[in-house]
Amino acid sequence: MEDRRILFLLFILGFLLFSVTRVTSASSFFYVDIRPPKFAQPDNINIQIRPGDDALVVFRVASIPALGSMKSFVVNINYSGEKLNYEVYNNVTNPNSPGANIYSGTFTKPISFLFPWDSSFTTVSGQKVNLSSPVALRIRNNTKNPVQISLKILVNEAVGGLVVNSNPSGAAVYLDNQSIGNTPIILSNIKTGSHILRISYPGYGDRQRTIIIRPHQYEYVMETLISPVNMGSLYVDSGPRGASLYLDDNYQGETPVRIDFVPIGVHTIRLSKDGYRDYVQQVFIENNKTTTIFVNLVVETTRFRLSISSNPSGASVYIDGIYRGVTPTYNYVSYGFHTIRLVLEGFKDYETNIRVTEDATFNFSLERAEGALVVFSTPPNAEVYIDGAYYGKTPITIQRLSVGRKTVQLKLSGYADWTDDVNITEGEISQVNATLKLAGTLQVSSSISGAKVYLDGKELGVTPFTSSNIPEGTHNISVELFGYKPWEGIVEVYPGQTTSIFAKLEVAPLSISEIKISPQPYKVKTLFKKDLDIRFTISKKAQVTVEIRDMNNNLIATPLSNFKASIPDIDVKWRGEVQPGNYKVLVTASDEEGNIISREAIFRVEEESIITWILVGLLGILIIWLLAIFL
Repeated sequence: MEDRRILFLLFILGFLLFSVTRVTSASSFFYVDIRPPKFAQPDNINIQIRPGDDALVVFRVASIPALGSMKSFVVNINYSGEKLNYEVYNNVTNPNSPGANIYSGTFTKPISFLFPWDSSFTTVSGQKVNLSSPVALRIRNNTKNPVQISLKILVNEAVGGLVVNSNPSGAAVYLDNQSIGNTPIILSNIKTGSHILRISYPGYGDRQRTIIIRPHQYEYVMETLISPVNMGSLYVDSGPRGASLYLDDNYQGETPVRIDFVPIGVHTIRLSKDGYRDYVQQVFIENNKTTTIFVNLVVETTRFRLSISSNPSGASVYIDGIYRGVTPTYNYVSYGFHTIRLVLEGFKDYETNIRVTEDATFNFSLERAEGALVVFSTPPNAEVYIDGAYYGKTPITIQRLSVGRKTVQLKLSGYADWTDDVNITEGEISQVNATLKLAGTLQVSSSISGAKVYLDGKELGVTPFTSSNIPEGTHNISVELFGYKPWEGIVEVYPGQTTSIFAKLEVAPLSISEIKISPQPYKVKTLFKKDLDIRFTISKKAQVTVEIRDMNNNLIATPLSNFKASIPDIDVKWRGEVQPGNYKVLVTASDEEGNIISREAIFRVEEESIITWILVGLLGILIIWLLAIFL
């Protein structure tokens, strides 16, 4: 009897162990550690799920150091087959009991899951929750066949902001050698970590430093630039005015002209005006001083009409090195020898000397400048298009192409189109070697249709969007619509397969970008008055008011009042007379929800120098004197 009891207990124990084994094997567990962006991520994870079973993938987010903060991570699943179910869980402390899911659905083709780590996750019911490690993804196989899926994890960096001011303002700002605007400037969406910041203003020494951008924080920079060194100014006027001024053969405008930040030393100026002889003079620029030149142009008593045309037309015409228009054209020139040069893209420059003794007409035939292009592709047999025209299939040599920049496009069934620019040089053979990538299909939809779709920074179209010409591999994707937050993610495109992306757009909070003001400083009491140009962007539709105020907040003017803005870019112009000093532009915006925000930027007002007014007075006296003599 005792032996039977022992056997019965052993049978019960074996049955329980067998049942536990069955329960454990029915749900497979996989742990994945998500690391900061600067560290290597796990390799592809291949999972096989038996019929009726499920797999729970638990993502454990590692501790993130300050300079490697994570914005989000994306799980790309490569699968194509019968319908599978999925569920997303948050804060999974016990994988055997992950709790209620926060999102669920089905898929039959490649799919991407975005886990935001610096913003909220929108659940299937529309609620917003903050994700907390670990999070989990359960995939259920309710089919009758085993399935194989592959997971790839990609991590996005967090971003911070940068505020740069300088004295004087208006300085050019470069971040990692890329121009980002002029001071004062506020930037967001900058990757965390170290960057090289350079501030440059003509005539001042550049300032360069290393800055650290931290996640969700603004780095504030204020630089006082060193006073101008080894620079002076040049003021040139003429009688009559309107003469073209060239400084060292560089066109500067029509007289009167003031040029600041001219390097000290000897320079050559040239004045040119129809009906007058050209005037050439050397000037010496002194450090921190203004050199003033006034020239009385001499009337050219004998002038002849010179008509110039070309085949083909549209060539730029230079007479004695000075630009005179586009063929067909005519100019009046003096008696004697002149040099004519014609320039037209795709043709050889033409230059000749002529002697003018009377009105004359010239027609010049231009010779095409040509080169050749050799195009290879891997794999071969791709169709070749140059500037949209079909030329044949690779490999191919194309002769007698006009010189200049050409757009080369290669097309091959099953592969993504390849496009690049190539420069054709006269008498040379250029070469293109293209490696084509297999193509997949990308479908992008959004909760609000009409949003712009960007892939790797290039605009593709608007939602709903479908293209079967997407190169295989990993791409950055963003979906943007005015009035909504940009949706960003990473997508994996597989050859011959369709990847679907759905972007749930969230209403953007009302915001105003940095305000750009030009010119700086704004000149008053001057003959050469310009408008004050005020530019900024808003994040959504709003009523916008722009005010000019002094530093005591007294209202000076309202260039824009309660303007209903339905586009992001706002450009306002204002012209007025105020006393010299510092002023500010105040921008106020209010949306339909009653939110009101404002932002301001400072600009400086200066009077024209006394030297300019003295010159204007002397010129007036001179004109009166000349009129008295000739009349």
